[in-house]
Amino acid sequence: MKIIRFKYNNLLGYGRLEGGVVTPLKDGNTPFNCDLSDEFFENESGLKFDDCDLLMPVNPSKVIGVALNYPGVSNQKSSETPLVFLKSSNAVVSLDTSVSLPRNLPTWGEAELAVIINKKIKKISESDKVEEYILGYCVANDVTCNNTDKRDHHLALSKSQDGFCPIGSFIETDYHYENKIIRGYQNGELIREGNTSDMIFNIHQIIRYLSDSMTLLPGDIILSGAPPRVREKIYLSKNDIYTVSIEGLEEIHTKFI
Repeated sequence: MKIIRFKYNNLLGYGRLEGGVVTPLKDGNTPFNCDLSDEFFENESGLKFDDCDLLMPVNPSKVIGVALNYPGVSNQKSSETPLVFLKSSNAVVSLDTSVSLPRNLPTWGEAELAVIINKKIKKISESDKVEEYILGYCVANDVTCNNTDKRDHHLALSKSQDGFCPIGSFIETDYHYENKIIRGYQNGELIREGNTSDMIFNIHQIIRYLSDSMTLLPGDIILSGAPPRVREKIYLSKNDIYTVSIEGLEEIHTKFI
């Protein structure tokens, strides 16, 4: 099921997108307070998708990234636990948004599978099923720049500048993320490539680990890591287009200005 957030005249809310038709959730319902079964949708009042304004699918309280989660990304030895960092919510933008490059800070694009949390989580027990806390998946670009004086690029100014987290326009709730090809292209040239089954820490392991340390809230985004480069690093220049492609999900194309 493809879940979008949209505006139609005075109607603002979430809906199901299927065959060019948007079926709104009934008033008061969101993907975070119902199970998305038919009874929660206005099944007799479909809207033409082309008549709707597409909005960013979530407004997260935070974005949590996982670094070095694919073999070959770094010469560093893999850890026994995920290496995580934060991106602030101002970094999140959706389709067709141009992103301004920072001055004098070399910037690059990545390609990642994003996980959207659907309910509050804190310390998942061994008996809990992690998938019950996942609303769905979308594509994302963990845009990053070198920090001042070549400091570590997982610091705030490297990760949280405006527009540094483009995501897809919808959340795919029925997606099975295993064994999917993930690629990043800069101006059509392949930059990164991998398979989601190569993740060092899978989605369930990441969510369990994070929930032990911090409360995850509905709408929060987890970036599961970028696959390795297939060529040397290329920095972004003005008017470059960076594309993220994950098998079975929509592509996103971000223009940098």
